[in-house]
Amino acid sequence: MIRIYQFNPLFLSFHSPPLCVWQQSMQVWCPMQQEGISVWSTAKASLTMRAHWLTMSLPLCCYGTLGLASGGVADTQLSASSVLDWSTRVWAPSGARLKKEGLPWAPSQSDQQQWLQVDLKKEKRITGIITTGSTLSEEKCYVSAYRVLYSNDGKQWSGYKESNSIFQGNNNYGDEVRNNFIPPIVARFVRINPISWYKRIALKLELLGCKCCRLQ
Repeated sequence: MIRIYQFNPLFLSFHSPPLCVWQQSMQVWCPMQQEGISVWSTAKASLTMRAHWLTMSLPLCCYGTLGLASGGVADTQLSASSVLDWSTRVWAPSGARLKKEGLPWAPSQSDQQQWLQVDLKKEKRITGIITTGSTLSEEKCYVSAYRVLYSNDGKQWSGYKESNSIFQGNNNYGDEVRNNFIPPIVARFVRINPISWYKRIALKLELLGCKCCRLQ
């Protein structure tokens, strides 16, 4: 069973890894066969329907991790609008790596002008994002909603337009939440702009996508 917490005709956010695509033809397409899928809208209304083999053109190989958790993305490729330096503890962008122990990234103050930036060095097809909060029991803070911006030169930025540009984030400090970009982003730079949070902005993440797979 896959529980999908939010959808519109082009966008889904969910906790389970398998990809599902809601199409305007009123079908749900998933990479599994003959399974019941429980789909939940933003109003929490439940629909149950049959699933079919994934028929979209985006290959499943384009949902690999892009290097934050593994260290393939260097610390120098992570930057932020500001950094919290509090009581000898620095909440630096280098801490914003999914599954990394220790402090996450947090800005010096929590407001809607803050951002975390990832420079992928080359243009990539970015198909999703996984986020957590602080993951620290003594610092139970997290981002509950955010915007995603992208750029190819780090100067001119565009906001992701699907799902009203707002992504559902975390509802606790420890669990991972995944959002897919349907359609995907093609860019070198990505910025995460928190717009709501619990206690203070605190974020760890991984980007999903590929450099080799191409849409047909």
